[in-house]
Amino acid sequence: NADLKIEERRLQRFYEYITKYCSDWEKNYGQAIPDGFEWECDIQINDFKLKSAGFENGAPDNFDVFLQKLTVLTTGKCLKI
Repeated sequence: NADLKIEERRLQRFYEYITKYCSDWEKNYGQAIPDGFEWECDIQINDFKLKSAGFENGAPDNFDVFLQKLTVLTTGKCLKI
């Protein structure tokens, strides 16, 4: 989104979080019977890549914290990808 301005300080904190706590995420958190909302994450910052997808009930344990960090990074803007 061209209107989304991310401060370098916020980006650095987000980068530190995802490299420490999200680097072991699986590529797919699919379920035999999908339940809840579907999500997909495709992030590349410098040489770090995070690509993962799933459903609400098949997300990593720290998914809610990740969403909070993403909200802080984007200053509360809703991202539609």
